[in-house]
Amino acid sequence: MARDNAEILLFRCLASKRLRQYLWLLHALVLVALLLNGLPQIIKVILSLLVLVHLWFALRSAHKTQATIRYTESLGWEFLVDNVFKPIDVLKSTVITTQVLFLHFNYNLEPKGLIWPRKNVFLVVSDMLSEQDYRHLVVKLRMTVIK
Repeated sequence: MARDNAEILLFRCLASKRLRQYLWLLHALVLVALLLNGLPQIIKVILSLLVLVHLWFALRSAHKTQATIRYTESLGWEFLVDNVFKPIDVLKSTVITTQVLFLHFNYNLEPKGLIWPRKNVFLVVSDMLSEQDYRHLVVKLRMTVIK
């Protein structure tokens, strides 16, 4: 987290080793459940292959999961998209735990016709930030959004 002045908080979320471990564990549990059920063998093999393919895509996606979130007193919360900070509305449905933060938000863009805002979710695992930065992010979210 870099502080240019007292009112700017910058959070750079890097790739998470713990997220990859969670993905391996969850997919392993699914494979065990598949092997222990009473489906025919061919169905088990096909479903197991689909789970392994999904694991491959999920691990590739988790490796690329990086983001920068900024908070300023004047502009509020912003998310870095294509090297430009775009304002976001952090929703009250954001879930905060000691290990994982599910950041729910809508982009704060000017409406174009009848396009409804789409809810976005960004997963922040505690090892994506330093321990102090994760704590600052949680506290600032609780102070500004979840009242």
